[in-house]
Amino acid sequence: MENATTCSAPKPKAGIEGLDAYRIAIEFYRLLRQSTRGRRGHVIDQSHRAAESVILNIAEAYPMPGADRARRFRIAGAEAAECHAGLDLLEIRGELKGSTLSELRALLDRTRAMLWRLAGREVITVDGRRLRNRRPEPDLASAEPKSIRAD
Repeated sequence: MENATTCSAPKPKAGIEGLDAYRIAIEFYRLLRQSTRGRRGHVIDQSHRAAESVILNIAEAYPMPGADRARRFRIAGAEAAECHAGLDLLEIRGELKGSTLSELRALLDRTRAMLWRLAGREVITVDGRRLRNRRPEPDLASAEPKSIRAD
């Protein structure tokens, strides 16, 4: 019997494969392809392209610094939102259902949550309320009107 101190834990993956968002996006794409194998149609094709775009944009963002990186993660998040709409349409059409659909949604939700954080979405606190990625609306009732001068 091996001592717990001599057992080696699995090494974390290096590079892009070590990024959870990338690995989960790959897993989503693999399951989407398997669950729609042999079927064609605009929604399926577009869903495949959107899922591919999520992966490719994450890969593009990975080595980039600063605002460029955040922008690419936002693009990946937008493509993931398109995947979400594709799943909705495939469910309505009866082409995806049950545990496969649930697993796809869970993977996609995880991917979108990670992309949200990676894109650096701001959280603003106004009067104790948390607003995500929005500026607070001005209080127009208390704002003084600007005077208009005629020249």
